[in-house]
Amino acid sequence: MMLVGVSLSVFLLILCSPLSLSHVVTEFREDNCLSFFLDGTTPVIPDVLHTSSNNQEQNRYKLICQKLKDSNPYTFATLYDTENKIPVFSAYTYKGSYESQKRIWMYEPQLDGEQSAIMKRINKGDIKNHQATYDDYLNEAANSSDHKVSRGHIFPMQHAHDKDSSLSTCTLTNIVPQKTTFNGGSWCAMEKKVKYIMDKHCKCNLAEPMAYVVTGAVPGENTIKNRVNIPDFMWTAFCCEYELGKWGSMAHWAKNEEEIILKDQNKKIILPITLDNLHTELKNHYHSTETNVFLKFEAPLDAAACLQEGLSLGVVRQVVDEQVICVHTQVQQPCGQHLERGG
Repeated sequence: MMLVGVSLSVFLLILCSPLSLSHVVTEFREDNCLSFFLDGTTPVIPDVLHTSSNNQEQNRYKLICQKLKDSNPYTFATLYDTENKIPVFSAYTYKGSYESQKRIWMYEPQLDGEQSAIMKRINKGDIKNHQATYDDYLNEAANSSDHKVSRGHIFPMQHAHDKDSSLSTCTLTNIVPQKTTFNGGSWCAMEKKVKYIMDKHCKCNLAEPMAYVVTGAVPGENTIKNRVNIPDFMWTAFCCEYELGKWGSMAHWAKNEEEIILKDQNKKIILPITLDNLHTELKNHYHSTETNVFLKFEAPLDAAACLQEGLSLGVVRQVVDEQVICVHTQVQQPCGQHLERGG
C-alpha cells in the first residue's frame, strides 16, 4: 500500500458554510475554512492530522482551503497527500445543488512553490512535482491495459450549491483516479441518491437543505504514470439535522473497481451502511484502533434496518416515536457515462 506506515484513523466531523482565500494553510482556523467542520472540529488522522493546529506531516500532507476566485468565499476544505498526489479527504457543506456543465481543470499553485492563493488552470504539458497534472489523466496514461481510470471528484460537482462552487470542484487536488465504469456507474448513482436524501430529509424546517459531508479515498498499490495513486476504496458520510434537535447520518463504502454490466444482470448498487460499519472498514484498512465519524450523533438516518429490502435506489431510515420507518428514495436522471466532459 502506498500509504504504508501511516495508520489512519479518520474522524469525519463535518461542517458548515464557507467564509472567505483558496490556499495552502498550516492550520484550519475560524478566519479561513474551519467552518466546514462540525463545531469547528477537524478530522483526526494519527500521524497526519491530529487537530486543526497540529498537522504533523506538513511536508507531505497539506491543508487546503479551496476557492475559485479572490472575491469568492471558500467552497470546501481538503487534506492533500503530495506523495500519492490524491486527496485524503475533502469536507464541504451541502446546501442544495447547481451542477455546471463546464469543466476547467485546475491546480493548487502553492503546492509547487507559486505564491498565488487561488487555483489556476492546468494546461497540457504542465509539470508539477507535488500534485497531479492534466497529462496524468490523458487517455494514454489513464487508460492502459491494466488501469482504465478517469477523473473522479471527491467533492462532486452535483453537490455544489452555485456555479462558482461547482467549478471550484474541478481542481485536481479534489480528484482521484477512479475506474471509469465505477466512476460513471455505481459511484455516480450513489452520489445522486445521497443528494436526493439530503434534499428531502436535511431541511429541518429550512427553505434549503443543510448537511455536513466528508468524502475520502483509501490509497492502493497501483499508480498511473508511476505518479498518481489509484485508490483501492472510496468512502463518504454525511450528517444533518432532520428535525429540530435531531441529527442523522449515513455512510457509503465501495471498492474502486471496474464494473461489467451484462444485459441479464442488474447494475451494481452501493448500499448505505452505518457509521459503525464505516469505522470498521477504516480501522481494517488503516490498521487503526480509533475512528469516529460525527462524534456527537447516533445515526437515525443510518438505514441499517432497511438494507434487507435491497432497493436499487436506496432507502433511508428515520426514527419516529422509537419506530423505524424506511423511506423509499427515488432518483431521476440515471447516471450513465457522465464524466470527462470538457477538458
